[in-house]
Amino acid sequence: MTHRTGPARRTVVDAADDPVLRRTLVAAGLPTSGLFATGAGWVSRVWVGDEHVVRTSEGRFRDAYRYEAQVLGLLAGSEVPHARVLAHGEGPDGPWCVSERLPGQTLHAAWPTADAGARRSIIEGTGLVDLAEALTQPADVELDTLLRWCARAREFPPAPAARGLDPADLAEVPGWLRGSYPELFASGHLHDRLLFYDVFGQLALCAHHTEPHERERARGCLADALSGRSHLDLLTW
Repeated sequence: MTHRTGPARRTVVDAADDPVLRRTLVAAGLPTSGLFATGAGWVSRVWVGDEHVVRTSEGRFRDAYRYEAQVLGLLAGSEVPHARVLAHGEGPDGPWCVSERLPGQTLHAAWPTADAGARRSIIEGTGLVDLAEALTQPADVELDTLLRWCARAREFPPAPAARGLDPADLAEVPGWLRGSYPELFASGHLHDRLLFYDVFGQLALCAHHTEPHERERARGCLADALSGRSHLDLLTW
């Protein structure tokens, strides 16, 4: 059984009728029944059920789900909000991962209609920064990602065909981050470090992105950085 529902007209399938979904649920040791809303990200397919979220990857980052499970395992028993990974592996359809479904909306869906108080609570309570601290990288690497999202939100849609948030709606986020997580801003020469991370990322996009328009956009960002202009100039914290 397949039908479409909701304002975005998402496809809903019965697990028993979708071969890839059914195989993944069997591999995870879960029942092959129930309805799942289907979707697609940049490098993965997703099925969202009442209790579980199932993802399969095209294989470009083969160890991503294993690494995700390891990182989230570090958060077990903590107060950091996260969806537990129930099982992951690799099968005939590529790498796969099954996690529990948490209640609520995605950040991208909730943000446009949230008021300032709700937005601040989202930033301070989502656990984004706490998860970053579990990773083996300097804290300001994650800060770089968050600040680039604030300044260039249109470039961070949740899926290829979607539209990113309006940067104007994120103008207060850097200040909220600094007030709640001052340690993220404590690195010496922070501005230079953030510029370095951005230039490194843009070089990687120039070399490896599969879409010509994205490579051209990255070249424009590099030209701006080398000319003394930066996305950081658009932010206040």
